[in-house]
Amino acid sequence: MGFLLNCKMKFITLHIGDSKIELFNTLLGKETIIVDGQVISEKYSITGANHRFTIRENGQDMQAQLSTKLTINGAIFDLYVDNKPVIEIPESNHSMIIFFFGVVILAAAFLVFN
Repeated sequence: MGFLLNCKMKFITLHIGDSKIELFNTLLGKETIIVDGQVISEKYSITGANHRFTIRENGQDMQAQLSTKLTINGAIFDLYVDNKPVIEIPESNHSMIIFFFGVVILAAAFLVFN
């Protein structure tokens, strides 16, 4: 049982510049960032975490930040290199859909009971 809870699952692999970035997580919420085969950051989080590390791009060191979040729709992440967005995954906002269906249900109820 302990093996299953501590088993690393690969979330994503990214190739940015000269670097290979891998994000792993476990069922216990441990996030691990591996850059070019080296463990760069490990954090425990259930709702998400920010990882800061250095990557190589065109032979130069660049500062990277990978932020993870857990949303209703699953895990998402953003990646910034030198404060510039490389990958931004928007959080899904279903409030307009819920509002629309709420209005439809209210209108149907109004029609049925009047």
